Amino acid sequence: MSEHTNVRKEQADHTRNAILHAASREFGQKGFDGASTASIMESAKVNTSLLYYYFKNKIGLYEAVIMNAVERYVNESKSILESSASPAERVLRAALIHFDRYIRDQEAQSLLQQELLRFWAGKREFASILAVDLFSPWLRKMKETVEQGIEARELREMDWRHAMGSILGGNTFYFLNAPLYGLAFDVDPFCEAELESQRRGTVHFLGQTLFVDPAHGGSIAARVLASMPMPKFRRLRCRENLETCR
Repeated sequence: MSEHTNVRKEQADHTRNAILHAASREFGQKGFDGASTASIMESAKVNTSLLYYYFKNKIGLYEAVIMNAVERYVNESKSILESSASPAERVLRAALIHFDRYIRDQEAQSLLQQELLRFWAGKREFASILAVDLFSPWLRKMKETVEQGIEARELREMDWRHAMGSILGGNTFYFLNAPLYGLAFDVDPFCEAELESQRRGTVHFLGQTLFVDPAHGGSIAARVLASMPMPKFRRLRCRENLETCR
């Protein structure tokens, strides 16, 4: 491939990514119906012909944004699950990556929730594509990893699907119910201190409950947390009157 061809490809990738970034924010904040392609073009600094060169129509752009975000998360998670760490440690690392996805990709998570609502409204085709192309292969890898941990007698005997419910369900519950959680406990669930506390507590809880030896699980949890610092959260919302968020 010539240098000129490489430059053109880099420019094309940059333009496509700029459109996806702008669209993720627009769709995440306003939903599919409320999102404006004009606003997306203005933010990405592209014109109509360029937008529709990369994406066939508005729904095609919407689906590409979700696919891109889910694919990025799945690939990151799979790289952890295929690492040289023990199976049980890989499970804890995968749980932490899932938590961090909510911090890093807020718009993408909002879009995925919108897509689930569209699914229940009968628009199921795209959700089916996501499940078959991305989630099913990833879940098979998670199943394999949990079962390896059980076979190595590092993880307790359990149905791997129940383990997945614990690993993913706690994170999903926290972020989806954050407003109620904040009101009930009089905290800001999205301030840095609360996120750090929840993140740390989640991994230690899994280490205590999923491992045959809770002490060993706690040690692995501490190692995982030390090697995977919390990502930057660009919209911290602290209430200054709360001691935990100072």
